[in-house]
Amino acid sequence: MKPTILDSEKALDVIIYLAIRLPERRNTYKILKVIYRANKNHLAKYGREVFRETYQALQFGTVPASSYDIVTHAKKGKVQNRMPAGVRKKIEVSQDDTIRALVTPNLRALSESDIECLNEAIEFYRGMTFDQVADNAHEDAAYKDTPRDKYIPIEKIILTLPDGELLLKHLKAA
Repeated sequence: MKPTILDSEKALDVIIYLAIRLPERRNTYKILKVIYRANKNHLAKYGREVFRETYQALQFGTVPASSYDIVTHAKKGKVQNRMPAGVRKKIEVSQDDTIRALVTPNLRALSESDIECLNEAIEFYRGMTFDQVADNAHEDAAYKDTPRDKYIPIEKIILTLPDGELLLKHLKAA
């Protein structure tokens, strides 16, 4: 498969969308888990992620790494690679790790299928406690098969999906 080219502007729009739409506890952990689930569901349904992302197996489950970098930059001002413009003017991360949108997302950047999968992931995690979200995050086979703090190849994630082998074959041919 082709190397991942991150779409950090779209990632930021997704973070803003989730910071507005999540019904409760809009923290980094929950937003990152919603992104992972939405991207995985979009892959299964439509053969692509909501936005291209890299994933890392961290202590509390699979983490979309560039999205995490965006949030870290907003929180600490820490300079990251491929950072979208004006992050700290678009989202704010409080001391208690709550993410607040300072602008509205560019909905033209999100397709109907993107919004569908984001909303499905929001509904999936609605009302879950931190422990419930963490338990779900640790059940993922791609996460289980990857050493902690290492990157998870997208191929490994695809193979956890229904028809994953067929999808992987299709994506490699594209």
